[in-house]
Amino acid sequence: MTAKPSYEELEKRLADAENALSASHNDTDNLAHEKNIRNTHARLFTVIEQSPESIVITDTEGIIEYVNPTFEHITGYSRDEAIGKSPCVLKSGAHSDEFYKQMWAIITSGNVWKGRFTNKRKDGSLYHEEAIISPILDEHNAITGYVALKTDITRQLEWEQSLQNMQKLQAVGTLACGIAHDFNNILTSILGSITYLKNYELEQNHPVQETLQIMLNATYRARDLVEQIVSFSRTGGSQLKPINAIPIIEEVLKMLKNTLPNNVHLQFHTVNKDAWFMGIETKLYQVLMNLCTNSIQSMNTNGGILDIAIDEVSREAIEIPSVNTEPLADRYWLLTIKDSGIGIPISIQDRIFEPFFTTKQTSGGSGLGLAVVFGIVKNFNGFIRLESPCNSGTTFFIYLPQTEKPTLQDTSPTPLNIATDKKRLLIVDDNEHLLPVWKKGLSRLGYQVSVFPSSLEALSTFSHNPHFFDIAVIDYAMPYLRGDRLATELLRVNSQLPIFILTGLKEITLDSFLKKSGVKCLYKPMTPEELAEIIQTHKI
Repeated sequence: MTAKPSYEELEKRLADAENALSASHNDTDNLAHEKNIRNTHARLFTVIEQSPESIVITDTEGIIEYVNPTFEHITGYSRDEAIGKSPCVLKSGAHSDEFYKQMWAIITSGNVWKGRFTNKRKDGSLYHEEAIISPILDEHNAITGYVALKTDITRQLEWEQSLQNMQKLQAVGTLACGIAHDFNNILTSILGSITYLKNYELEQNHPVQETLQIMLNATYRARDLVEQIVSFSRTGGSQLKPINAIPIIEEVLKMLKNTLPNNVHLQFHTVNKDAWFMGIETKLYQVLMNLCTNSIQSMNTNGGILDIAIDEVSREAIEIPSVNTEPLADRYWLLTIKDSGIGIPISIQDRIFEPFFTTKQTSGGSGLGLAVVFGIVKNFNGFIRLESPCNSGTTFFIYLPQTEKPTLQDTSPTPLNIATDKKRLLIVDDNEHLLPVWKKGLSRLGYQVSVFPSSLEALSTFSHNPHFFDIAVIDYAMPYLRGDRLATELLRVNSQLPIFILTGLKEITLDSFLKKSGVKCLYKPMTPEELAEIIQTHKI
C-alpha cells in the first residue's frame, strides 16, 4: 500500500505542474505569434504581387532585387530579366543627367523623392509614370536599399493632351469666326484692286496680266480657305464633286516658282491631260501647298529637286498602308511628291500624321499640317503613305480613286453689262480702304457711287434726300449703328429702297422686318463686278 504524500510533497508537485503548464502556455503563444507574423508577411507579399502599381526594390547601389508582375506587364521585362540589372535599362533619353543626380541626392540623404519619368519599354515604345522612391531603413536608420512605387500615367496624359487639342481646335474655330469679317475685308480690297488693274488699267496682252491672274487665283483660294476655316466651327462638311487635279497642280507650281529658293528646282511629270476624281479643289490645293512647302523647307540648306508626278495605277499595283480601312476602287490616280531633302527620321515616321505632332521649333509650325493633309485625303476616299530612307529625301504617295470626266457644260460667264441708267448707289463701310475699291470699280461699270465710312453720316445724308439713292449696300459690322439697324432706319424713311447687307460671316440672321422688306445678305470677299452682276440679276 502506497503511502500518502505529505502536504509538502503535494504542494511541490502542484508547483511543478503549474510551472510546466505555464511553460506550455508560453510555447503556444510564441507559435501563434510566429504564425500571425508569417500570415501577415504572406498577405503583404500578395498585396505587393497584386498591386496595380509597379513596385521595384533595389539594393543601395540601385541594382534590382525584386519587381512585381505589374512592372513586368508595363515594361515588357520579365522578373528574371530585370533582377540583377539597374533601372537604367528603362532610360528613354528624355531626362538629363542632372535630373537623375538630383533624384539620387534626395534618396541617398534618407528623404523621399517624388516625380515623373518618361521611360522606355523593352519594345522601344515610351511610357510615362509617376513615381515615389523611398529609402529602406534598418533598426539603426541605416539605408539598406530603396523601394519605388510607380503608377503608369501614359493613358491619363494622352487624355489630357486630347482634351487640350480639342480645346485648341475649338479656339481655332472661335478665332476664325472672330477674324473672318476683318480678313474678308482685306481680301475684298485685294480682289477689287486686282480686277480693276486687270480689266480697266492694263491691256489684255500686257506682260503683267499673267502675274495678276496668278494673284487673283491665289486670292480666290484664300477666300475659299477662309470659308473652310469658318466652317470648321460649324457642323456639316463640303460636298465632294468631280475635279481635275492637273490644272490645280500646274497652278500650285506657278505659285511656288515665284517664291522658290535659287537652289531648289521644280519638275512636273505626267502623260495625262486630265486626272478626274471626287474631291474639293481648294482642299487639294491645300494638300499640295502643304507638302510642297515642307519639301522646299527640307532642301533650303543644300538645295535639291522637288519632283511632282501623277499617273494611273490599278488596285493590284499599289501598296496599301495597313491603317487603310476604305474599300478599294479599281483604278487610282497616284500623285507623287518627291524631294531630295534631309528626309524624315525613321523613329518618327509613324507619328507624322498625328495632330499637333511637329519637329519644328515653337514658332515654326503648329503640327496641324500633315494631320490636315491626312484628313483631306481620307475625306477624298483615298490614302497616303510615305517613304523616307535615312538622309535620302522624302516621297509622299497619294492615291485618289478615279472618277468619270463630267459632261461639259457652258460655264462661260454672262457678259456684264455697263449700267446705262446711272443708278445711284449708297455704299456704307467703316473700312476706309474698301471705299475707293467700291467707288472706282462700280463707277467704271456705270454707277453713280456715294461712299460713307460712318453709318450715322450715311443716315443723316439719306434722311435729307431719301429718294435720291436707288440702291444701298451696307456693311454689317460697323460701330455706333450696325448694318441691320441702319437698314431698318433707312427703310423707315423709304420703304421701297433695295438694300444689300455685306458681311464676312454667314451666321448673321435678319429680323422679320428686314426679311419682309426684301433685304438680302451678300458675303465678302466680293469684287465690284460680282456686286454689279448681282444688282443686274435682281433687275434693280
